[in-house]
Amino acid sequence: MYDNASVLSVTSNSVAASNAIVSGGGAIRVHKVTLNGDGSNALILDVYNQLTVTGTPEISIRANQEFSGQFSRYIEADFDPPVEYNVGLTLAFTGNGPIGKVYYTRR
Repeated sequence: MYDNASVLSVTSNSVAASNAIVSGGGAIRVHKVTLNGDGSNALILDVYNQLTVTGTPEISIRANQEFSGQFSRYIEADFDPPVEYNVGLTLAFTGNGPIGKVYYTRR
C-alpha cells in the first residue's frame, strides 16, 4: 500500500529560508527528489534536515554530466525506504535556472 505523496516544487528564485517545510508533530519522509534544468550549466540541489541552510545536506543530487556542450537536463533520486527529516526540510541550489521537486509524506 502506498501513501499519497505531497510535492514541494521550488525554483532557484526561492530564498532558501522561505522554502522550508516544518516537521511539526511528525517526521517528513522523502521518497524522491528531482532536479530539472535547461542544460546550459551544471546544477546541484542540496536538501537539509534543518529549517535553514546550515550544516551538511542529507541529500545532494547533481546534474553535471556534459556532452557536446550541454549539461544533463534531468536527474532524480528515489529512496526506499524513505529518508526521514525530523527537524524540517530546506532546499538550496547551485547553478542557474533549476527547478527542484521533493516528493514526501508525513509520518
